[in-house]
Amino acid sequence: MQGLQANVTNIHLFPDNDGRKNGTCTNNIKPKLNNMAPMNRRNWLKASTLLTGGLALAPAAWNKLEAAPANRIAGGERFISDAELLGDAPVLKARLSANENPFGPSEKAKLAITGAMAASYQYGFMGNRQLVQKIAAREKVDPDMVLLGAGSTPILHATAIHYSRNGGNIVTADPSYADLPEHATNFNTKWVKVPLTAEYKLDLDAIEKAIDAETKLVCICNPNNP
Repeated sequence: MQGLQANVTNIHLFPDNDGRKNGTCTNNIKPKLNNMAPMNRRNWLKASTLLTGGLALAPAAWNKLEAAPANRIAGGERFISDAELLGDAPVLKARLSANENPFGPSEKAKLAITGAMAASYQYGFMGNRQLVQKIAAREKVDPDMVLLGAGSTPILHATAIHYSRNGGNIVTADPSYADLPEHATNFNTKWVKVPLTAEYKLDLDAIEKAIDAETKLVCICNPNNP
């Protein structure tokens, strides 16, 4: 499909009782179609077949992307584009830069995900409270101590904002997982970096010594994940 353009002005919706069908458009809608083939049954089936074939070939590309190195770039950007990753990036046996479970999801987790597919189009907030209750019961904590997030980043950023409200500093090992302290520096908070030991281990004694009256948070990633 190429060259689809439309000039739309003043679209009005009328109630049913004025003689028009609900949702009637009364003004200029001028589509301009260039080189667009009619979408008949044959064309639709052809397009569907091509899409299905593409999906069948996709796992090979996904596997390469999954094994590609997660390169960091300057300016706070997390990763380079998927297209660049899939270019000449070598397939790695292990991504040591990412704290990931090499075994992937368990069979029970896969079954649970498959079972939830029928309702996957719905917003998830309806089941949030139930999940919080189950997590709290399993961990033997109060439900108010459980906070759900779509991955760790939103929660880490919220933590950074909370502890950066009044300035001060945040102490971490260096190098370490930097998502939280990096975000905190956007809010006039100093990032105190404590070097690792010669064996690349967390120097807990040095971290303790780095704490002062301005320290709002000590962030320790264990196992460490630079």
